[in-house]
Amino acid sequence: MAKIHGLLPYALIAAREGATTRQFGAAMRALGLGARSSEMEKLMSIAKGILAADKEEPFRDIRFAPLPSEMKEWSTKSATGVRQNVAVIVRERVTGQLRVVPYSAYSDTGVTREQAMAAAINAYSGRNEQYNSDVIGTIHRATLRYVPSGF
Repeated sequence: MAKIHGLLPYALIAAREGATTRQFGAAMRALGLGARSSEMEKLMSIAKGILAADKEEPFRDIRFAPLPSEMKEWSTKSATGVRQNVAVIVRERVTGQLRVVPYSAYSDTGVTREQAMAAAINAYSGRNEQYNSDVIGTIHRATLRYVPSGF
């Protein structure tokens, strides 16, 4: 199986710029980073899905915590705090199939995007042998601020 670790950022950029899967694959092969066409198609599909939800979030600086203006409010009965959603892209070793699994990092005020993504990698990488899979990449997807409304 080809190594596709690290190709997710390239797929996000290609999808944002409107590149086709074929163009993306050709660009990656030109850089010596090529993989099977089916993997390129799946990566582009994942990237397009991520961008459909929020075109800006995947390109924000991961060294910073989300600003309150970047958080979506989520009404709750009494819960407070911040939930940061991370998409973890996992590749199954036997089949080579890619899948996206969710991870949520909870805190009182929010952590840097990098910390939320690192927590997701730690949570899933620790299970690589058990599930015969590899973490290909992560992307910070959204931040929700819990707002108690007492309903």
